[in-house]
Amino acid sequence: MKREEILKKILHIAEQNNVLYENESQEITAETLTCDYMDSLDATELVMLVEREFDIAITDAEAESCITFGDIADLVAQRIA
Repeated sequence: MKREEILKKILHIAEQNNVLYENESQEITAETLTCDYMDSLDATELVMLVEREFDIAITDAEAESCITFGDIADLVAQRIA
């Protein structure tokens, strides 16, 4: 699965589960900072949803190192490769 497909799936999961803040000032891309769209509780929830969706495990340290949505997609891509 390509990085772009993974990113789209992650954003879809986030939107479906209401873990993103409303922020109409910009489109979410791989370079978008996660902190611009969710707080730490929502970020934790998103990690759990991503783990379930892709059947992977993400450590706390790995999750904390994900600064952008692209970082999350890269981590997933590494795990499912």
